[in-house]
Amino acid sequence: IAREYKYLLMATENGVVKKTALPEFKKIRANGLVAIKLDEGDELIGVKATTGDDQAIILTREGKSVRFKETDVRPMGRSTRGVTGIKFRSKEDRVVGIGIVESDEQQLLTLSEYGYGKMTPLKEYATQKRGGTGIFTFRVTPKTGNVACARILREEDEEIVVISEKSKVIRADLKDVPKLKRQTSGVKMMNIGTGDKVATVAIL
Repeated sequence: IAREYKYLLMATENGVVKKTALPEFKKIRANGLVAIKLDEGDELIGVKATTGDDQAIILTREGKSVRFKETDVRPMGRSTRGVTGIKFRSKEDRVVGIGIVESDEQQLLTLSEYGYGKMTPLKEYATQKRGGTGIFTFRVTPKTGNVACARILREEDEEIVVISEKSKVIRADLKDVPKLKRQTSGVKMMNIGTGDKVATVAIL
C-alpha cells in the first residue's frame, strides 16, 4: 500500500523535533525558504516524510533513544522552533539520527564511530512520550566510540556502505550484521584506522 505523505518531521542535534505540513513547502523560491528556526549552536540532522499517523524514533550519540507518536508533535509553521523530542543526561550528548517506524518487525541498525554495529528489532523499543531521557539502544564504551549513525532497515535492503571521516569506504552484507538486544555494544564489523571515525552510512 502506497503511503500518503502529509508532513515533514525534522530533528535537530540538540533534541528538538518539529512537524510542518508539506503544502507549506510548495512554493520554494530560488534562494530557499526557512524550514525551522534553530537555536544558536544547533543544527538540523534529519528530515523524514510522515503520513500524520506514524511513529518516529530519535537516537543519540551516547546510545539513548525515544520512540514516540508523531501525533505528540503538533504541526507548526515553517519559521518556528519546534518542541523537545529528547532530553540529554550529559552536556556532550547529541541526536545523530531519526527514523520512521513502519513495522515492529523492522530492524534498527546502529553503528559506532570505531566500527561496532548491530541490528535490533524495533519491537524492543516501547512507545514513549516525547521529551524524556529515553532508553538505551547501544551500550557506548571507550572501545566502541559514540554512536555515529542509525538507520531503520527495510526488507529489500541488502548492503551497508560505510564512509569514514578520512574517506575510507567499506562495503558489507547486512546479513552479516549480528542481531543483538538493545543494551549491547554490537560487534566489530570493520577496521577503522587510528585517528579515523565512521562519518556516515548508506544502505543499498
